[in-house]
Amino acid sequence: MKILSGYFPVLEQNKFIALVFSSIILWVYHFLIISGIRTAGFTNAILTILKLVPLFLVAILSLFAFNPDLVKGIFFSTKLAATGETSSIFNQINNSFGTMLWAFIGIEGAVVLSNKAKSQKDVGKATVIGFLITLVIYIAVSVFTMGVVPPSELVNSTSPLGTVLSKIMGKPGQYILDFGFLFSVFGALLSWLLLTAEIPYIAAVKDNVFPKKFAEQNEHATPVFSLTVTNIITQIFLLTLLSDTLQNVYNTIFYIATTTILLPYFFSAVFGVRVANEENNGLYKFFGWVAVIYTAWVIYAVGWIYIITALVIYSFGIFAYPIAKKEKGESLTGLRKQSMV
Repeated sequence: MKILSGYFPVLEQNKFIALVFSSIILWVYHFLIISGIRTAGFTNAILTILKLVPLFLVAILSLFAFNPDLVKGIFFSTKLAATGETSSIFNQINNSFGTMLWAFIGIEGAVVLSNKAKSQKDVGKATVIGFLITLVIYIAVSVFTMGVVPPSELVNSTSPLGTVLSKIMGKPGQYILDFGFLFSVFGALLSWLLLTAEIPYIAAVKDNVFPKKFAEQNEHATPVFSLTVTNIITQIFLLTLLSDTLQNVYNTIFYIATTTILLPYFFSAVFGVRVANEENNGLYKFFGWVAVIYTAWVIYAVGWIYIITALVIYSFGIFAYPIAKKEKGESLTGLRKQSMV
């Protein structure tokens, strides 16, 4: 809505209209996904290509317009180029972890949707290739753009990459980037609706820790109930558009979201080490311990207040878990009852 408000000012002037328009997009996606995962997946592939084109354009044009004088002395400096403040290298790395991890959340998406894949080998390939492409794009865009526009100007811009393209191409550059951002947001929304609907479905079908209702699928193999619950919660969250206060806590929300994914990452890494030890595989042990140390460090860097918040969010599982066990005809053991309490 923020991007579109530049072309349709009413979306910024009237928040209710922005809410209605956002809701229409959400429920159009809802029915698109219901029509079939393949249809939604194909649509997402098209949106991904359309959003990558402007990013590649930024990276390539920035490389040719790169001015080394703008970045002279800023790397490994204790003085922040954007604000002029002093900060140690360690603090700079720590402070960037939350944002960096937020940017990479979802890299495990192929694993979440792996039951839809024709071959499990494709899942591993998609994860590695997706990660490498994302990494290259992030590094290229982050580094090259600093040689086009001074960091202090970039950090204060409402559209940093738009500022970069405007510097190189003039006003058309801003339009191209807005075009790319729109498709980026549309694609991200579709991807996350697919993922967030699939996770409760898997929890109900494979792990038996969610009520059976979440396991319901239509004729197109879409978890309809899970998707509906997901989108109702998303719709409620969209109501924050009407509140200036809630809009201003965006950074806090994404730090909480980052932390909630950190805990599964950490336990997955620990489990990876365990499997590597059982198989006595030295290479897997190495990568497993690197993952454990890295996730533990990021948890420390993000801050314990967000860890506590994440645990509170996870605690809502105590409402779903007993229902799932009861439907399966299982009773909770004394240990499980105590752990839930």
